[in-house]
Amino acid sequence: MSKLAKRRALLLLNPKARRGQELIAPIVERLERGRLSVTVEKFEALPEIAR
Repeated sequence: MSKLAKRRALLLLNPKARRGQELIAPIVERLERGRLSVTVEKFEALPEIAR
């Protein structure tokens, strides 16, 4: 990967999951400190992921 290539992370969040209400800010911050561009996508059911 070239030095100019941007590294990205996709964080899938199911708010109805057992731990879905936990804060994700610390996780996002840690990924960003690792120079990742973070996108957070919320979903509620597995079929939504397949789209």
